[in-house]
Amino acid sequence: MSLDTVIYALDLAGIAVFAITGALAAMEKKLDIFGVLVLATITALGGGTIRDILMDKMPPFYFERWEYLVTALCAALLALFMQRALLRLWKPIILFDALGLGLFTVIGAEKALQSGYPFPAVLILAMLTGIGGGMLRDVLRGEIPFVLKKEIYASASLAGALAFYPAWNAPRIPESAAMLLGAGVTVFVRLISVKYKLGLPAVRGE
Repeated sequence: MSLDTVIYALDLAGIAVFAITGALAAMEKKLDIFGVLVLATITALGGGTIRDILMDKMPPFYFERWEYLVTALCAALLALFMQRALLRLWKPIILFDALGLGLFTVIGAEKALQSGYPFPAVLILAMLTGIGGGMLRDVLRGEIPFVLKKEIYASASLAGALAFYPAWNAPRIPESAAMLLGAGVTVFVRLISVKYKLGLPAVRGE
């Protein structure tokens, strides 16, 4: 299996997972069907859109590859019709969200490296690809973005990007293995933080 095929499959998987979490978040706010589809799509494609804008790659990727948008919409419709079943699987949803974060993190890092960006830019673009959709989702829901609270979420994405970068540049490590390593570190850090309720210290004003 070629690296391009692996990246393509991971990209679609991440979009489906984030679309489901976005749809569930929309239904929690009792939005109508159109609102659910819009919020799910923004959650799924928002991070990649922010990345492409910053990399000056316009139009965004899903304008040229229709299957990305279709995947997001189909996942949102699945969440609409299976809401109760998905909510009963809350812990798996947390797992799926962590998987989506890991997948999008390494995809963002890979695209930045392929475009020749330096190390700091790779970390930023990787993290924004992972957390951007969720930030837009929370803003549209009228909430403080989840990643700005004390939960370890953006930090998990950053940890995955830091693991991915040296592995990608190591001559004896396959590129696909480097991507799996970065995604795995992201998922591990995120799930450990959820399991043990770890978080960054909150800053309290006077």
